[in-house]
Amino acid sequence: MYMIRIFGGWQVNGVLSYASGYPLTISGNYNLIPEGGVGSNRIVTPNAVPGVARGLAQSGKWQPGQSVYANIAAWSQVQGYNIGTSEYILHDLRGFAQRNENLALFKSFEIRERIKVQFKGESMNVFNRFIPGDPNMAWNPTNVLWGKTTSQGNQPRIIQLGAKLTF
Repeated sequence: MYMIRIFGGWQVNGVLSYASGYPLTISGNYNLIPEGGVGSNRIVTPNAVPGVARGLAQSGKWQPGQSVYANIAAWSQVQGYNIGTSEYILHDLRGFAQRNENLALFKSFEIRERIKVQFKGESMNVFNRFIPGDPNMAWNPTNVLWGKTTSQGNQPRIIQLGAKLTF
């Protein structure tokens, strides 16, 4: 009888979240257009270089913080008081896919007729997957971090336990 009360009646909830990578955004390093001029409030982008591949093919093992994700030669510096020709949202260059699984396990026990206790365990990112953050896309010919990922794009596994007493 006690075994059924302890091991029976548990409930499991899960949330699975999967998404392909989101389009990356690019920005330039400065805007020479005077305040109030046409385009002065526009997001500054560099010039797109026609015919140059934006993404770099990754061969071998990709290393966060070391491997370059985007080709800096695909863009060039905006000259003078011009607006860059590159679009801000790069639909052909995407960030990393998102995969996340959350799990909750809980059980309610009746201690007396009007007194109940619920035990709950929850785990976010239950498989502790590492997802790199988006690469640095702040274009500047001297940016040593250009196209590199230096952050984590998700949270590490989080486990929380709790109890609720109702009376």
